[in-house]
Amino acid sequence: RGCWPTPAASAAWPPSRTSTCTCPRVRNKDMSWPEEMSFIANSSKMDRHKVPTEKGATGLSNLGNTCFMNSSIQCVSNTKPLTDYFISGRHLYELNRTNPIGMRGHMAKCYGDLVMELWSGTQKNVAPLKLRWTIAKYAPRFNGFQQQDSQELLAFLLDGLHEDLNRVHEKPYVELKDSDGRPDWEVASEAWENHLRRNRSIVVDLFHGQLKSQVKCKTCGHISARFDPFNFLSLPLPMDSSMHLEITVIKLDGSTPVRFGLRLNMDEKYTGLKKQLSELCSLKPEQILLAEVHASNIKNFPQDNQKVRLSVNGFLCAFEVPVPGSPTSANSQAAFPAPEAPLANGVANGHVTPPQDSPFIGYIIAMHRKMMRTELYFLSAQKNRPSLFGMPLIVPCTVHTSKKDLYDAVWIQVSRLASPLPPQEASNHAQDCDDSMGYQYPFTLRVVGKDGNACAWCPWYRFCRGCTIECTEDRASVGNAYIAVDWDPTALHLRYQTSQERIVEEHCSVEQSRRAQAEPISLDSCLRAFTGEEELGEDELYYCSKCQTHRLATKKLDLWRLPPILIVHLKRFQFVNGRWIKSQKIVKFPRGSFDPSAFLAPRDLEQYRLQSRSESEDLLRAGEDHLSSVSAPSAPSLSRTSSPSGSPKGGGGRRPGRLRLPQLGSRHRLSNSKESLEGSEGEGGAAAPGAPGESAASEWSCGSSEASSSHCDVTLLNGETNGLSSDCSTESGVEPDGPPPPLHRDSTALDAIYNLYAISCHSGIMGGGHYVTYARNPNHKWYCYNDSSCKEVHSEEIDTDSAYILFYEQQGVDYSQFLPKIDGKKMADTSSMDEDFESDYKKYCVLQ
Repeated sequence: RGCWPTPAASAAWPPSRTSTCTCPRVRNKDMSWPEEMSFIANSSKMDRHKVPTEKGATGLSNLGNTCFMNSSIQCVSNTKPLTDYFISGRHLYELNRTNPIGMRGHMAKCYGDLVMELWSGTQKNVAPLKLRWTIAKYAPRFNGFQQQDSQELLAFLLDGLHEDLNRVHEKPYVELKDSDGRPDWEVASEAWENHLRRNRSIVVDLFHGQLKSQVKCKTCGHISARFDPFNFLSLPLPMDSSMHLEITVIKLDGSTPVRFGLRLNMDEKYTGLKKQLSELCSLKPEQILLAEVHASNIKNFPQDNQKVRLSVNGFLCAFEVPVPGSPTSANSQAAFPAPEAPLANGVANGHVTPPQDSPFIGYIIAMHRKMMRTELYFLSAQKNRPSLFGMPLIVPCTVHTSKKDLYDAVWIQVSRLASPLPPQEASNHAQDCDDSMGYQYPFTLRVVGKDGNACAWCPWYRFCRGCTIECTEDRASVGNAYIAVDWDPTALHLRYQTSQERIVEEHCSVEQSRRAQAEPISLDSCLRAFTGEEELGEDELYYCSKCQTHRLATKKLDLWRLPPILIVHLKRFQFVNGRWIKSQKIVKFPRGSFDPSAFLAPRDLEQYRLQSRSESEDLLRAGEDHLSSVSAPSAPSLSRTSSPSGSPKGGGGRRPGRLRLPQLGSRHRLSNSKESLEGSEGEGGAAAPGAPGESAASEWSCGSSEASSSHCDVTLLNGETNGLSSDCSTESGVEPDGPPPPLHRDSTALDAIYNLYAISCHSGIMGGGHYVTYARNPNHKWYCYNDSSCKEVHSEEIDTDSAYILFYEQQGVDYSQFLPKIDGKKMADTSSMDEDFESDYKKYCVLQ
């Protein structure tokens, strides 16, 4: 008995034989076995073999190229405050199964079950089948066997957890107003409040921050600012605005080719490439012909007005061509009429393609060719086939060029590849046996088409490999054809030096360019590039409300609020010139004491203090009407997930000895600021001293018994220690019996310090690489998570060069404040979720 996948399943397994029948087994699309799915579905009823291990040091099985998913899950799993939230089962009290843009609670439930397994300390590895099934159900792009982007999966996972745990069940409509010259603090507070009216969850508390986007009209100078939430920073790699390009220059004098290294802007055109190259190789830009060479043939001639692209199937070469107007060149095209009666193998062609003008001016293209024996010659009357080799040539050819001149020009360029003839007086048996060794030229020139395989003049049914160009003084009437340099077999074997063909001199610019390309950059430089001012192009015109029309403008991003958990995404995958590429740039980043405050938007501190004091006084006069609905008027927690509409703004105090921005527009806080899970003392950041917070709590208690019994000494990301809350009942669709909403932050610490706790690394090329995670366990040891493998590593063994996503947690934060109070709350019934999973699985698997 068992479940069998549909014909879409793949990878047949060797059949298992019994005494009565042969029963084949087939994998599902996610590389799992049907019995595995049945085992997982009934895992609660079965006793697993337990292997004691360190809590959290458990790997995740690869279910078919799912290392991208495993890496993201392990990073999120090692976010201790979020893991404490799930291990304690608090997510079961906050499941939002009616959210239309959520996943009916499935994502939160499956992730919570997986986290409990990972941190049970009883298994070396687990298979995340349920979570993978859920992700594939709601995001089919992550299904199948293709490699995916771990950052995209991470964004989907966090968004899914947030929507499944959103405490706002009916999202109100909010209007996005223009800044219209208002102070930044006012616009930022308004935007943050609007965000919290619709989004309140543990994910928002921990991961969400706020960015300031400022656009300035270049015509009238009008400035418009808006403030948007973010859950991770996607930072560009500044040095990757330039590309490293190596190009080989081949001259007409037959000298050894020289390779040059160039540093070009990503948007540079080939005109700029020629100009920069001409300064290095002593050739004029008009003497340089760029060509993409592949398989010993020229595949493409880039146009000057095209953007430079790194060749995928070949390499870029620069050929020297005659200067227009020089004695070896002609102003007219090198187009000549074909002979009136050209011969193919001594027979008149009969049907000759009318000659057309050549696309080349003053030169033609030649390619090395040799004849190879055809293995399946019964398919053709000819037993030999042409094969191209070596580097193609550019040969000067004008209306005055003779056939012998063509031979001379080719010989000048290839003579370095052929060994000299032996002295005449010396006896040479090979020369006696074959007169080809005594020829003036060890090759024959033939007229061929662009592919170099067939004649350019003869019709196809002649099977002509190319009409011979005799070495005479007659004019070289080649027309629009290419020429093939057919090497004599004996001369090719005895005189052609393949080793000389591979020799290329390397200019010092190559090493300089490589060094600049490989030179590490700092995380601060990435942040500078992210917050730098950029000009919007013609296709990104900004509508200026003052000019009442679309104008050119500049745009600048700044950090406004920093979250407790800061996720930094290094944008290694970029879409450049019509294709995706991966940057291998090394980014140096701090593991401890990372301070991003230098990139916060500037603000008027005195204005903030005055505004905070004014709003605090207003709230005091408001009395208990605004305080009765919250558990304690403590400082804005790092959480920024909740702020019902219409609640008045509150002010926050400043911790002595640290420069802090006052809290504006503060609304709510978590009631159980001192509540923590078992083992929470192992958190990365220690709780801040309580004296200032206690003083503030007594000052703001206003007779609220619950408030006075709760500790208001909550250290926030921005360092605030107190704040006010207001009505947070059923407004904005928040459940009346839900956990008290946390007080959001309306300012950011000017000296917030972060410590690194997890890294997602990507090695290899795009689409075919591998993801690995390094994370710091609460036992202060680092572990390497490589799919199902998990082993302890020393900090110096971490592969920081391939870092892709960085996870930072702020120092000095009591993360237990983010855990909602669940006393007296009702746990959601999740039995139907398991039934949904089983039902979906039965739809997929059928008996056959």
